[in-house]
Amino acid sequence: VMFTHYHPAWTLGVEATKPFSIGPIKFLTREQWLASTVLPTMPAPSIRTKAWYAQLWNLMKDRYEALKRILFHWKSKSSDVHVPEVHDWVYAATKETPSVLRVEVTGSELTLSKLRSRFACRTALDSLALLFNDGKYHRQFGLHDEPLQPTCIFSLVATGGKLWVPGSSLQIRGWIGPPTQANEIVKHGQHLIDACGRVINVLFNPKSSGKSQLAQRWANALSWIGDGCRELEDAKAVAKIVSGLDILAGAGMEGGIRKMLLHLTGSKDSDIIVPALGLTFEKVVNQIFSFGRSQIIHGHHVDPMMRFNNERSWSSALARIALRECVLRWDPYTGPDDPKAFQTIPPLPQKAS
Repeated sequence: VMFTHYHPAWTLGVEATKPFSIGPIKFLTREQWLASTVLPTMPAPSIRTKAWYAQLWNLMKDRYEALKRILFHWKSKSSDVHVPEVHDWVYAATKETPSVLRVEVTGSELTLSKLRSRFACRTALDSLALLFNDGKYHRQFGLHDEPLQPTCIFSLVATGGKLWVPGSSLQIRGWIGPPTQANEIVKHGQHLIDACGRVINVLFNPKSSGKSQLAQRWANALSWIGDGCRELEDAKAVAKIVSGLDILAGAGMEGGIRKMLLHLTGSKDSDIIVPALGLTFEKVVNQIFSFGRSQIIHGHHVDPMMRFNNERSWSSALARIALRECVLRWDPYTGPDDPKAFQTIPPLPQKAS
């Protein structure tokens, strides 16, 4: 059985101006999705009663009117327009998000199929975030069912019994820049998008590649690192991001992570990479792994108010560099499908000048 899954999402928005996919994940605007949706001509088998199906079909049989009502709801955002129950479900599922991700999944029962489709779509959105040099895009590009902060956050502070002017900050979802800029970003990063897409294809069909375990390892690491970038608390973020690095390096712990990062960046242990603090590459990796990840998850740091903002910044930057380098090198890689292959994976061949 093949299931087609749709996941409402906030994206880069390229799909509004041209067809766009990452591997098997097709990006659609809400309107494109709605126009391509075919309502059923007869009820599907279920434990629902015949009376329930009769009511459902009576509500859905006039497709044109139903879709017109949903579109009107989107545009008007009016609360006094009556929409039949089933159509209101469609509206409720898509009213917040401007895009929908579409993916077809075979070989799984429905529950597992949903899980596989969601992981693939989240991987596609995190792949988009890798086009940028800022971890915030792992939060901006999101699925509708994820726990998200409010779009506007207010802060209230007083000193001496007197209230300050309330502060506020925006939590942006999706892309707010011009479409032309989004298209340029994808154009310059197309090689990265293509490589990520091939990883997602392998996730659905591991037998199609002789390096499927490395693809799975990379996607797993991306999931942990992306989730770490979305995490509100710095300590938890460091634990997740550095665990993702450990997965990517083949569970080599601090030594494996350092070896992988040195290899991927062409650096040396003695290179100063945090000039303001005089920290070398070796010291930074030790700080994020031993002082950060290990002591956090093993309970050595018991003060929940300890600050790990530096460790978060350093680990996020190194992890995203590693993810980009690994997937680009994985694409043409023909070596063994070894867990620690990313520690020594050959660089991309140099282009002829």
